[in-house]
Amino acid sequence: MEYTNVNVRIGGVLRDHLQQVTGDNGAYDNASEYIRGLIRRDRERAAKEQQVIEWMLETMGPALQADKSEYVVETLEDSLS
Repeated sequence: MEYTNVNVRIGGVLRDHLQQVTGDNGAYDNASEYIRGLIRRDRERAAKEQQVIEWMLETMGPALQADKSEYVVETLEDSLS
């Protein structure tokens, strides 16, 4: 596996947060572990978002592509009755 070093400068509240989540009192041993965890969670979130988009296109795609003459206008009252 090939590795890449990334240098990031942070300060203020971001630095404070990083210090809280790393080291002896934190959930991560060091900043590298924390950053790798953030990237993994971001990738998982992006994959879930893609699944939702694909589901929406599959589910609603035919309706969105239907000819306007096939549309049925329905009011909220119609739906509730």
